[in-house]
Amino acid sequence: MQVVYNKESLTGNIVYIKQLTKYADITTAYPDYQLQDAIYEIKVKPKDMNKAKSILVNANVILK
Repeated sequence: MQVVYNKESLTGNIVYIKQLTKYADITTAYPDYQLQDAIYEIKVKPKDMNKAKSILVNANVILK
């Protein structure tokens, strides 16, 4: 995976993928997605935990 804000690349394994309910995890008044879009929570366990400690909580990443 690649962290969006600092372009750092990490390797890891997907632990689980869970579809969230329609109104789950809306943290802003104007979310960046439409209400009909499916929203998923994906938990990834990094192989190098020391490298992952500097990543911000709920940071956007690109899965590769």
